[in-house]
Amino acid sequence: AIYNQDAETATLWVGEPAVKGLAGALIMSMTRAYLRANLLAGNEVPEAIDDANTALYRDLAQGMYCSIMAVQFHPESGHATLVSAGHQVPAVRYSFETKELRTLQPNGIALGFDSGPIFRNSLENMQIKLDNGDALFLFSPLAAKCKGVSGEELGNKGVYALAKIAIEQGLAAMHEKLLKFLG
Repeated sequence: AIYNQDAETATLWVGEPAVKGLAGALIMSMTRAYLRANLLAGNEVPEAIDDANTALYRDLAQGMYCSIMAVQFHPESGHATLVSAGHQVPAVRYSFETKELRTLQPNGIALGFDSGPIFRNSLENMQIKLDNGDALFLFSPLAAKCKGVSGEELGNKGVYALAKIAIEQGLAAMHEKLLKFLG
C-alpha cells in the first residue's frame, strides 16, 4: 500500500506470482518495487501497472508472470480506480446503503506476458465511487484456498462472508470466525 501525500491518493494491491517459493517471492517483490516506484513518482494506477508490466516482461523468464488487483482511492472525493492484471479473484464491494456485497472484476492479462500493446489493450480501468460506510475488499486467491479442520476449502463465498462479518460486527468478530474455521 502507498499513500501519496502530493496526489492525496491511497493505492493498495494484492497479487499472486506464477510460481510459489523463493522464485515467487522474488517475482512479487519485483512487482511491488516497480509499482511503488511508479506510484511514488506520481503516476496513476493504470500507468504504474503498464510501466511495471514493461519492466517485468523485460526481466522475467518466459512464462513467468504476476497477477494483481489494484485500487487507487481518492479519499476526498470517494472516487477510486480498480484495475486487474490477470487477477482471478474479484474485488468485493460492500454498499452501506443496500447492505449487499457485489463482486467487481475488471478485465486484464497478467503482468509480464506481453511487452505492451496486447497488455495495454486488455486493461480495463473500472471507475467506482465509495460512499460513506461503503467498503472494498481485495484478496489473494490463496485466501479462498485456506482449509478448515474438516479439510473443506474456505472458498470465495467464505471469504465474502468473512468480509461481511468484518463490516457488520468488526474485525475481531471476523478474526474469531476465521480461527474457528481453521481450528
